[in-house]
Amino acid sequence: MHGRKVRLHANRGVSQLKKTTHFITTATILTAIAILIPAAVPAIHFTPLLTMIVAVHVPIFIACFISPYMAISVTIGSTIGFFFTQPLIVTSRASTHIIFAFLASLYFKKFGVPKNKWHLALIAVGIGLVHGLSEALVMHIFFFPQNFTHQVKI
Repeated sequence: MHGRKVRLHANRGVSQLKKTTHFITTATILTAIAILIPAAVPAIHFTPLLTMIVAVHVPIFIACFISPYMAISVTIGSTIGFFFTQPLIVTSRASTHIIFAFLASLYFKKFGVPKNKWHLALIAVGIGLVHGLSEALVMHIFFFPQNFTHQVKI
């Protein structure tokens, strides 16, 4: 009887190890893709400092559906990819993806993916607003820094 309990416990450990290995492998593959996309996919240039690489969002969104930890690691990976291939302002904008990716993944972890298309569209709009506002804040800091450094006259 005692040997059976040990064997069941050992099988549970192997199952957990397989899940952990699968999680780490998936996170690593998505992170590697997120690092490579800024270097491999051509950017759409609106101005010299304002670029857009739509494909970089794909591994981030996939990670959002899996886990908050994975979303964070993939977003950090994409930021590293931007750091090596783009100007600082673009890298800073990429770093703000961690905000919307973390919030979206927390929502999906707690409530799951909505089945109703209107509910899903509402969530997409909310995520888009967080994404856009965080990138707009970075642009504001870069182009209007005087608003963030108030000087006191004596």
